[in-house]
Amino acid sequence: MEPRYRLVLLDADRTLFDFDLAQAHALEAAAAPVLERAGLPCTQEVLLRYRAVSEGLWGRYERGEVTQAFLQTERFRQLFAELGAPGDAAEANRRYLDRLGEEDALLDGAEELCRTLAPFCHLAIVTNGISRSQRRRLEKSALRPYIREIFISEDLGVQKPQKEFFDRVFAQLPSFSRAETVILGDSLSSDIAGGRAAGIDACWFCPAGGPQPDPAPAYTIRRLLDFIPIVLPGE
Repeated sequence: MEPRYRLVLLDADRTLFDFDLAQAHALEAAAAPVLERAGLPCTQEVLLRYRAVSEGLWGRYERGEVTQAFLQTERFRQLFAELGAPGDAAEANRRYLDRLGEEDALLDGAEELCRTLAPFCHLAIVTNGISRSQRRRLEKSALRPYIREIFISEDLGVQKPQKEFFDRVFAQLPSFSRAETVILGDSLSSDIAGGRAAGIDACWFCPAGGPQPDPAPAYTIRRLLDFIPIVLPGE
């Protein structure tokens, strides 16, 4: 079967991996010891506060306003300060990354998607995640036999959605053109904007649905398996 796209770039978190579950488990490992010393439980409210802090910092990272090293400890410094629970942010981050690297749960359809596409396409992960945890998760996961490379912003020295991120990816994959490449991801600001900056087609994975952004991506799907006929016409 001749694929529409020979190179498929896949985001990792909330596209292939169940990041919300992984994050909850990792936060429990990182924050619970600090909160217990302050007499506080590690509740769902703490998780939501952490997510708000972390996502704000990741947004700043995508815009080039902060470094990833700063982000890693700052998210815990801010969280502990908001909760009034003094703790070592660097140590909490270490525990968080150690646990996150063990969390390889996948979203529904992720394994079947990769298993179906792999015989026909070159599959690579492109992620802004932290190298140490992302590589460990991939090595442990059921996706490992199907993924050829993983490109991580921390290693490349530039992050999605910057065009330079994708320039460095293509420099390492010289046998593929941008015209035969598609990116699948859940983030409009990182994956879809990055695809647009790189001059490649983009597919927005949006399980909850919602209005189309302007400009709209080439494709929008709500189920991962709906990506298969986009790449393999006739499937």
